[in-house]
Amino acid sequence: MHTTIYLTHSEQERYNLLPESLREGWTVVEETGTSYETLSELQIRYSLADFTFHPEMRNLAERIVNGEKPELISFDMLSPDVQSELFFVLGAHGTDAMIQSVLSDISADDDVELLAVLSEIRHKHLELNSSVTNH
Repeated sequence: MHTTIYLTHSEQERYNLLPESLREGWTVVEETGTSYETLSELQIRYSLADFTFHPEMRNLAERIVNGEKPELISFDMLSPDVQSELFFVLGAHGTDAMIQSVLSDISADDDVELLAVLSEIRHKHLELNSSVTNH
């Protein structure tokens, strides 16, 4: 289980409004990464993704792009390899959008755990983006 949550300053302000019972046991680290992908980079990633062998991934990506709340989406139906490709296509921007959605509707420990997982994915994207280019 993830116990670290990477949140920007403004996200931390929202997170700190949660009841103590939901916040206890978690370590919040400030997300300072700023190397988000450009729209062009995300379009290239999307064009490189091969949905032929994973039609469920195309459906899931479309649902996320259309604003479906992440907590209504089951990632369990996707293999770890497919999940990795999906988050590569979504990048830090798409993952950030999912974080904002989850953060606005946290009501249970499972929601906080989802927030932690998504924040780690975004954090890794931002670290990787920073290491290969200057955004």
